[in-house]
Amino acid sequence: GANARYRRVCEARLEAIMAKRSAAGGGTTSSRAARVRILFIGNSFTQYYGIPWVVKQLAAAAQEPRVFETDLVEKGGYTLQQHWKDGTAVKKIREGHWQYVVLQAQSSEAMDGLSEMKQYADLFESKIRKSGAEPVLYMTWADRAKPTDMAAIARGYESTARKIKGTLAPVGLAWKKALREKPPINLFDGDGHHPSPAGGYLAACVFYAVFYGKSPEGLPHYLKTPEDPNKALISVIPSEAKRLQHIAWETVQEHQK
Repeated sequence: GANARYRRVCEARLEAIMAKRSAAGGGTTSSRAARVRILFIGNSFTQYYGIPWVVKQLAAAAQEPRVFETDLVEKGGYTLQQHWKDGTAVKKIREGHWQYVVLQAQSSEAMDGLSEMKQYADLFESKIRKSGAEPVLYMTWADRAKPTDMAAIARGYESTARKIKGTLAPVGLAWKKALREKPPINLFDGDGHHPSPAGGYLAACVFYAVFYGKSPEGLPHYLKTPEDPNKALISVIPSEAKRLQHIAWETVQEHQK
């Protein structure tokens, strides 16, 4: 079925990246196969509730044979241009032996600065592919007070992904779908801009579906902080977590068609 086909596509893509790195002297294919190494580059939309680490915990809970390893270059409010000029992200790309590098633009960049977003996504794409990794664009969402902005944000990310021939993580589209749910699920923090725990959980579920090519349905709604097992990294109402898992998988599948 469609689920199996999409999973095979993801696995084939990852195997091709690992084989390329192995041929370049980056380690054996078998050792690479045991890991999924992801670098996230972004701002508070990535950092809130530790979204990369939530994905890691979901993968661990699923007992994925390919262990999720991640790192984050995060600067509050940064655009892709600012990340490029800062130099930290480029240095991290060169040093990390990543399989994917996730690029998250500033929240309004896809609407108000699309030409610059494409320009610097293109520059990052060159560095990412030179390192042997594949670029992934993290589509963000519209503010609670401006839901109609989502169409322009989606178009901006989709056109940028086509330009750099990268993978798109359609987080914003999953948010759009989830915000129509009845009863409603609160995805926003109190500022109407950043994610609530449920919003961060939904984003993480989308990334899990993109990187592993399978549904997050059935995974835990409560994830512990690695440093303190008595503290929640993120916690979502079980019934809401179930709906968010389904929405994440449904959105990823729809966007791959």
